[in-house]
Order: sequence, then structure tokens, then C-alpha cells
Amino acid sequence: MKISNKKQLFILFFTLFLLIITQNDRIYPHLEHNYYSQKILKTSDYWELTYLWIDETGYNGITWAEAKLEPWCSGEGTETEPYIIENVFFNGSQITLSNVVEIYSSSAYFIIKNCTLTTNGKNKRGIFLNRASNGLVINNSFVDIGNDAIEVYYSANHSIKRNNFHFNAHAISSVNSYNINILDNVIMNNSVGITLINGNHNSVINNIIKGVNNGISFFWEHHSNVINNTVEKNLGMGLYLEELSYSLITNNIIINNKLNGIYLEGSSYNEIISNKIINNSQDGVKIYAGSTYNIFRENFIRNNTQYGVYLQRYSVQTGYCENNLFYNNSFINNGEHALDEGVGPYSYSPLNYWNNTNIGNYWDDYNGTDSNDDGIGDTPYDVPETASRDKDYLPIWFDGPTLQINLPYENQLFGDDPPEFNVETHDPHFDTFWYTIDENETKYIIYNNGTIENNAWIFLEDGPVILKFLANDTFGNINSNEVTVIKDTFAPTITINSPTPNQLCGIIAPTFNLQIIEPNLQETRYSLNGRPNITFTTETQFSQTEWNQVGNGTVSIIFYAIDKVGNTNSSEVIVRKDAYIPDITIFSPLDNERFGKTSPEYNISIIEEDLASTWYTIEGIAGTFPFTGLTGTINQDAWDDAPEGEITITFYAIDGAGNTGSESVVVIKSIPSKPEAIPGYNLFLLFGILVVISIVISKKGKKG
Repeated sequence: MKISNKKQLFILFFTLFLLIITQNDRIYPHLEHNYYSQKILKTSDYWELTYLWIDETGYNGITWAEAKLEPWCSGEGTETEPYIIENVFFNGSQITLSNVVEIYSSSAYFIIKNCTLTTNGKNKRGIFLNRASNGLVINNSFVDIGNDAIEVYYSANHSIKRNNFHFNAHAISSVNSYNINILDNVIMNNSVGITLINGNHNSVINNIIKGVNNGISFFWEHHSNVINNTVEKNLGMGLYLEELSYSLITNNIIINNKLNGIYLEGSSYNEIISNKIINNSQDGVKIYAGSTYNIFRENFIRNNTQYGVYLQRYSVQTGYCENNLFYNNSFINNGEHALDEGVGPYSYSPLNYWNNTNIGNYWDDYNGTDSNDDGIGDTPYDVPETASRDKDYLPIWFDGPTLQINLPYENQLFGDDPPEFNVETHDPHFDTFWYTIDENETKYIIYNNGTIENNAWIFLEDGPVILKFLANDTFGNINSNEVTVIKDTFAPTITINSPTPNQLCGIIAPTFNLQIIEPNLQETRYSLNGRPNITFTTETQFSQTEWNQVGNGTVSIIFYAIDKVGNTNSSEVIVRKDAYIPDITIFSPLDNERFGKTSPEYNISIIEEDLASTWYTIEGIAGTFPFTGLTGTINQDAWDDAPEGEITITFYAIDGAGNTGSESVVVIKSIPSKPEAIPGYNLFLLFGILVVISIVISKKGKKG
């Protein structure tokens, strides 16, 4: 087919135009890549951190103001609205730092509550309050901390309350601090219990300490108190008090410790009042040289293997034990009731005193008489000592039978079954032995030790029950002793706050929150779909291992609560588990596909029945870009800002259970640079070509 001259000219012009504009399409790859990644963190009621350092100097860690930006911290730091850190699992097993949580140089009011801390035995502190004040550490669990679970250092005005400590190297320590209150904690099977060093005006109140070395230790403490603690079955001393002064030790139960119940060394001007010091394997109270002017009164000292009270001999370093006062204490069935080696050897040497001006002590082996029936023995009780000068000049004399209650224990718990009792009574003129319940006038005569009357027990209300045992002699003298036990026939009540019925949960084990009403709670457990029970101590998160074992679909969760009597209750909630993440397939753009200035179009598929939201990210560009539908165009403004070269575009989809799926594609952005033009170059080139074309056409025309 013959092509006309006009058509040939048009083709040549069009070809020339293409040659000019395609100078801008040559590839000049960009070699520098900027990588940006965004962490998508699912909001929940429970958090997991490896460590947290609050440092108000700004040198290490973060400030409270920065912490408040995180979802696990709230409040303003004032007394009425303190900063609150709660519902965090601190797993410090992998950190190289010395502390999992540290609060440094802070005077803001703060609370740490409902958290669990562990280092899996690594030598790290749990919580370190370092030169800080105004803190409350409450309702936390400390498990397998390789150093101090809590250490307070050069700090003031803290309360450590209602925490659980298990299998830690050291539960609580305080150094050079004051106004530290340690209240209502349970410390079991730790290496060391509570230690306070070189502080003042500190208090240790209402704690239970079992299975440690020394239960409570004070060193160089002043004006500090130990009140209402149970210190039981420890491997060392119950209370170890060295260089303690002007302090109060009262209403503690110190029982079944492997060494001494209370040990004092170099301690003076303290009051030791109304403690039960029972069944300790060495001495009930051991007082080492240098302890002076202490007052011991109204203590019940019974069944200690060696001595009830032992005042040790003179020490060159600390001197004598002297001027200590003992009165109105009860010494019962100890290996030896007392030995006083603390007095000096001379007649003018100071003494220890075993009575005040009105009354002495009760000694169950006193063999004197009370002829005037005034409750005071007619002759002194000799207290064994090195100088043979110590005496109780006013020993207590009980008219009538003595009563020693071996069973039940004070505040022992019982359910529907009535308590067994074992009571010893001694009197050469013994007549009758009986008991009453809750101050009722009904007398139940006792012939042998046995069980409280069942019909009387059944009709008692739950709560404290006073069992009063009485005996008289043939002269009509009556003595009594009583013990308070607790009746508890009601099972715990359980309210499940979360998860809620039919709650949709994902592959991450959900958190749970319970309200359990039970004053004598012993143990809490849960079971997933009938699997073995899991014991827990704080309201935290279901075991991920257990959650992985239950299949997709409905999950039955049963919580159990057991009290100390054995009363058990359970509550169930059924949730839905979605164990599948959204499945994303990218059809376009393709991997390594090249694009210029115009942003790529995308075409994807998402397989998910319960899709909640979708978005994508562009490497090198901050932020996320929500989208709807399965096709569209990448944000042009973001594409313009993206650097040239390989760019990763990642598509995300999250379902109603919080499961997040993602898929990425790498494309190449390439915008060629224009070569620098010579002025008039393109026009000159075009003119030359036109001249050549005209000549060619002219020659062809002549030939034709």
C-alpha cells in the first residue's frame, strides 16, 4: 500500500515528539531506603512489660508525665488523684538491669496495684523505691524474684499492703527510710522475710510470715513497731532485733520457729507486750548482752524447747543485760522457764527485775502457797542466774484449777463440723470441768476431751464463737480460759466481671477480672473446657498454653474459690474463641512492579467473616491509611512523599476478636531525572529533521 507524503510527514513528526518526551523516562534508581515500622498494640485491660523505670531527674527511664501517656498509667500525681500503675505483668527474666520496677527521685503520689512481678530466679529486684516518697504498693504478687521483691532505699512515707510473696530471695527490705508501713502481706516460702535497717517510725503490722529464714529483722531501727503479725514455722528466728530502741513489739503470734522466737541484741528501751511465744525449738525469748531497760509484760510463753527467757552473759563489746523488767507474763511448760546470766557478779551490779511493785509472773512450776488468798505467792520464785540474786518476789498465784487450752487454736476456722477440744486442767482439789458457748448460760460438762456439742454448734451463726472452758475445786474456787474460733459455713461468692458472656476472644489469651467475697479465702482456680484446674493468686490473664489447647468456637470457663474450711463455689462464663487471623491476598500491585509519579492501584482479597477494620502502611511514611473495599489507589500525597527505590506496602486487617493479619508487597518507585537541556536544542533538532524530510519528499516527487 502506498503511503502519501502527508502521512509520512505526520509519522515522522509523531516519532520525533516521542523521542523528546521519553528522555524523562530513563531509569535512575534511588539507592537509599528509609524503613519505617509501626507497632500495632491491641488495647486491653492487661499489659505485659519487661521493666519500668520512673526517674523524675530525666537521667534514666521516663518521667511520670511520660508514663501517663501509656495506657497502663493514669492519674495526676496528687494526694487525691495519684498516678496509678495497674494490671501489668512485669516479666524481668530477660533484662540486664538490676531492677524490674524502679521509682527514683520522685515525690509524686503513686499506686502500684494488681500487678505480678517475676524474674524467674534471676538476681534482680522486683520493685526498688529509691529516694522516693508517697507510694502505695497494694494487691500485687511477687513470684521467684532472685533479689529483694521490694526494697525501699533512702525513702519515706510508703505503704506496702496486701501483697503476696512466694519463692523470692528476700520479700521486703527497707534501708535508711522512715514512715514505711508494711501491712497485711502474706509472705510464704521466701528465703528471707521482712528486714528493716537504720530507719525510724516504721511499722510492720498484720503480716503472715511462714517458711522463711528469719521472719522479721530490725537493725538499728528506732521508734518502730511490730504489731499483730503471725510469724510461724520459719527456719531461723521469728523476730531478730538488733540495736532496736524505743519501739513496741505487741500482739504477735510467734510459733514453731526452728531457732528462737524473739532475739534481742544491743536493744534498749523497748516494750514487748502481749505476744504469744509458743513451741519454738530453742528459746522463746533470747536476750543478748547489751540489751537494757526493756519491758516484758503480759506475754504468753509456752512449750519452748530450751528456755522461756534466756538473758545471755556479759559481752566485752556490748556489756551486760541489765535493768530489764518482766511482769505479768505466763511461763508454761518450757524446757526451763528462765535463765538470767546477764547480771553482774557483784552485789552492787545492776539486776534484771522479775516483778514490778504490784505483781510478778505466773510460773506453772511454782510450788509456794497463797495463805491470804490475794493472788500473790507467799514466797519468792527463784529465777536461775549466775549470781543467784534474781527473784520474782510477787509470783502470781491462781486459786482454783489451771486450764491450758491445747485445741482448738485461737481464730481457728471450722465449717459445719464442730471443733474438737483438748484442755488440760490441774488442781489437787479438782471438782468439775465444763464449757459454755458464746457466753450462753448452758453448761456442757466435760468428762474427757472430745468434740463440742453438735446440736449447739449447728444453731450458731457464722462468725467468731467464744468457747469458754471452766473448772472449779472443792473449795468453790473457779478459774476459766477461753478461745475464739471462727465458724464459716458459707461458700465463697464469685462475680465474673470479665470476660463477659459470649465475648469474642482472639488467639491471645484474654484477661479476667473477678470479685470474690470470702473473708477466709484459701485458693482460687479456673478450668477451660473441662481441662485440668489452673491455680492463680491474682486476677491476671489466662494461661496462654491452656488457651492454645482449647479449640476454635465456644469456650466454657469455670472459676473456683475455696475457703480455708474447704467450702467451695464455682461460676461459669461461656465465651467465643476466634483462632483465625484474617487471610489477605494481594493481586496487584505485583512484587517489584515499577511505578513513576502516579501512585499504584491495588486489588486484594480478605477472607474473614468478622472483619472490623482495614488499613495499609507505606514504608518511609508515618501513619496508617484506612481503606474500605478491596480495590483502590494508594494515597497519592503519601506516594509523593515516599523516597524512590524499593517501597514496602503492607495491608492489614483486624477482626472483631482482635486478631490481626497482614500481607506485604514490594514495589519500585522510579521517577527519571531530565537531562539538562541546551537552549534551543530541541527546536534546532526539529528544524534539521524537517529539512531532511522536505528534501527526501522533494526527491521522491521528482522521481515520480
